[in-house]
Amino acid sequence: MLPTGPVLPSLPKHRMQRVVEKIFDIDIDKAYAELEGKLWIDNALTPQAIRAALNTCEKYALLAHQLYVAAKDQSDAYARDADPVIGAMRKQATEALARDKAGGRTAKQVTEEDVRLKMASLFPDEYREIFGRKDRLKHAVTYLERHSDLWKNRTFSLTSLNNK
Repeated sequence: MLPTGPVLPSLPKHRMQRVVEKIFDIDIDKAYAELEGKLWIDNALTPQAIRAALNTCEKYALLAHQLYVAAKDQSDAYARDADPVIGAMRKQATEALARDKAGGRTAKQVTEEDVRLKMASLFPDEYREIFGRKDRLKHAVTYLERHSDLWKNRTFSLTSLNNK
C-alpha cells in the first residue's frame, strides 16, 4: 500500500531509552497508595524515630518524584492524543463561522474566542470531556508536584534533625 501522507525520515534512536523506560515503568495507582498518608511521623521525634523515618524518606521522595514525572507524561500524552480531535472541532467551528460571515449573519472579525465558543456549541459533550479532562490532569500534576516537593522537604528536615 502506498503512503497517503507526507513521508517522514526515521526518528533517531537515543541512548537513554532503557533509562527512560525504567523511569516510566511505574504502577501509578500503587505508588500513589504507597505514598498517601506517609508524610506524617506519628510517634515521638526520638533519634531512633528520626533515623527510621529518614531511612525510608529518600525512597519515598524518589517515588513521589517518579509519580509526578509519570503523571506529567500522561497529561502531555493525553494532550497530544486530543489534538487531532480538537483540530477537527476547530476546523468545523471555523468553517461554520466563515459561513456565518459570508452569509452576512455577522460582520465582525472572527476571534479565537469566537472559535472556542463555536466549538463548545457545536460539540458540547466532546468539548466538556476533552477540556475538563485536560484541566483535571493539569491540576493533578500540580498536586503531585507539590507532593514530591513535600517529600523532598521532609528528607531535608529529617536529615537536619538527624545531624543535631
